[in-house]
Amino acid sequence: MTYINANTYIINHLASYPAITALAGARIWQGEQPTGNYTPADGAAITFQVVGGIIDFNDALQLPLLIVDCWASTPLASYQLYLQVLEALDCKSSAYLQHSIVETLGETVRHPDTGWPFTTSSYRVWILKETEA
Repeated sequence: MTYINANTYIINHLASYPAITALAGARIWQGEQPTGNYTPADGAAITFQVVGGIIDFNDALQLPLLIVDCWASTPLASYQLYLQVLEALDCKSSAYLQHSIVETLGETVRHPDTGWPFTTSSYRVWILKETEA
């Protein structure tokens, strides 16, 4: 059985929104915080985690919880990126996602180790294998 790679679907879905790529470019990563030598001076970035959820219909459908963090050099800039993510994930569907809804609205905080601002939010997503890109 081939399982759905939810991470690929999420990256492709977010990258399909020009307003997101205008702010974050290709800096959309799976994980808790930005990868490599990233600093907010490089520009805004998005990290996400697929947390829990269920699979149904012989893995034809996954319903994970998605936690999204929007990073930037200022709290306002991280919130502005979050608003674009909210636009991309609030009751939306695409070639990558069957449907998505907001679970928790954005909250802007600072990372305890780096002090970098980020806005965190969560979404419930429906991913169908048939929509695989």
